[in-house]
Amino acid sequence: MTAHSIIEIPDLSRHAARAEIAAKMAGMAGMAGMANGKRAGISGHMYANHPQSTMQRPALRGIACQYGEVFDRDGEEFAFVKGCFTEALRSEIKIRIDHTEHTDFGSTAAGLRFIDGDDFLAFEYELPETQSGAVVTSMVASGGRTDVSVGARKPTIVAKTLRGRDIKLIVAAGMEEISLCADGAVRNSHVRIVDLVEAQPIETEIRNGTLRTVAVGNELATASKRLLKTAEALNAKVEPKRVARNASTGLPLASWER
Repeated sequence: MTAHSIIEIPDLSRHAARAEIAAKMAGMAGMAGMANGKRAGISGHMYANHPQSTMQRPALRGIACQYGEVFDRDGEEFAFVKGCFTEALRSEIKIRIDHTEHTDFGSTAAGLRFIDGDDFLAFEYELPETQSGAVVTSMVASGGRTDVSVGARKPTIVAKTLRGRDIKLIVAAGMEEISLCADGAVRNSHVRIVDLVEAQPIETEIRNGTLRTVAVGNELATASKRLLKTAEALNAKVEPKRVARNASTGLPLASWER
C-alpha cells in the first residue's frame, strides 16, 4: 500500500468519526472566532490535517526502539543493542498500526526517516493530507496509539548473564516495519505529533534531551493505562453481574420491562 491508501483496521470507523467531529468542532470554533472577516486559527493535535488547523506540516516523531532496555518475550528476557539495525536501515521500512498487514500508511520510500543514535533509534514521518493521515493523527492525539514497536525479523542473538540475569542480546536483526501501538514491549518507545514548521529539528531534540524527556512522560502514561486496564479486568472477575429485578416479585425484569 502507498502512503495515500486508506487504512483498513477494525477500529477505523471510530477513529475516522473522531477525526470528522474534530474537524466540525474546529469549523464551529473558527466561525465563532471571526475577526475582521477572517476565521481564527485552530491549533492542537486533534485538528491536524484539517483545513481549520494552524498546524501546517503535522508529523509523527518519536523513538522506535530504546537500546539496552530489557524486555520480556514469552518468559525470556531480551534487549536490542546499538547497531543491531544498521543493515536493516538500508532497506525499505514501512510504518503501520499494531503490526497488522494492510494498515501501512507510509514508508522510507515516502518520507519515513530514521536517526540511529547511541541510546535509541529515532524516527520522523510527515503525515499526508489524506484520510489515512487524519485517522493516524486522531489515534496518536487521543492517546490510543502512543507507543511504538519494531517489527524485527531473523535476529542474531548472543546470550549473556548480567547481574545474575540471563539476557538474550539482539546484535543484528532485519526490520520490515515499525508500528504505532497502545503498549510497546520496549520501554520508552513513543510517538507524538509535531508541526515541522514550528518544532525544533529532530536532531536538536535528540541533542538537548527533549526526545528522551517525552519518552519518560509517555512511559508513565502507558504504565498508568496498563494498571487501569488490569484493575478493570480484576474488577470484572470479582464483581457480580447486576440484575434489575421487579420490586414486587423479586424476579429479574424481562427485557421489555426495562
